[in-house]
Amino acid sequence: MTGSLTIAPRRRGGFTLLELVLVAALLAIFAAVTVPRFVGNQSRLAAAEVEAVRSLVSAVAMRDALGHEPIALAFDGAAGELRAEVRRADAAGTVAWRADPLLEPVRLSRTQVTAASIGGERQAARGWRLVLAQDGPRPAVELTLARRDNAAEVWAVALPPGASEARTFAGAAVPGGVAAVGAIDLDAAGRGNQPW
Repeated sequence: MTGSLTIAPRRRGGFTLLELVLVAALLAIFAAVTVPRFVGNQSRLAAAEVEAVRSLVSAVAMRDALGHEPIALAFDGAAGELRAEVRRADAAGTVAWRADPLLEPVRLSRTQVTAASIGGERQAARGWRLVLAQDGPRPAVELTLARRDNAAEVWAVALPPGASEARTFAGAAVPGGVAAVGAIDLDAAGRGNQPW
């Protein structure tokens, strides 16, 4: 038998350049699809938490307007919790501020209160309590909240005096101030010279 024996070259155990480029391209496509969804989801969750704060502030204002017992809006900075409190007696007859069982507190896990102003006075970051006097005017309330993981994303929750509904604004400042939130611009409504 005459013939030559040819041995096929052995392949090394690495990847070819084409395989590496293909894997890198697939990873880039996967990242381009998933990262914006993750970032957008964090923003939506923070916005939902701000909406819960707005709802709680509005509910406290409504209870103040329609209720018969003293109510307060309280912030505990250490726990990161905003809650409604009522002044009630316990079984022993001790009267104190207690968490309102009818209004669910808001636990701030995605946002944090960066500033609070009640009646134009800045409140302490560690905590405060706004007691709503049913027989007198309610001061303006403005809360500024920022995302914990992105301090550039900020919202303001504003409750003007006498209003029963708080409003939310994207950005750090309420346009025109809290007093302007409940105001109606008659000129802008086309009723500048008409009596209202």
